[in-house]
Amino acid sequence: TEAEKKEFLADLSSFANSAGGDLIYGISEKEGFPNKVTGIDITNQDDTLLRIESSLRDGISPRIPGIKYQFHNTKDNKYLLHIN
Repeated sequence: TEAEKKEFLADLSSFANSAGGDLIYGISEKEGFPNKVTGIDITNQDDTLLRIESSLRDGISPRIPGIKYQFHNTKDNKYLLHIN
């Protein structure tokens, strides 16, 4: 959704404006702490990366250089998306 896209961009921007770090999508949280690996449904990793990169290019200025993406399989045929 548009709200989720804005939150995603805000998350990445806040890491870029600080000391950096890692974002992992596909983990639920409770009271600010990770509590369960839920995974996310991704049918095509390449399409997902293109959408993310397009959102970053169009939604954050100046651009954030050197972002790396990794997909990790979960046991449920879902993925964790690790961004650093």
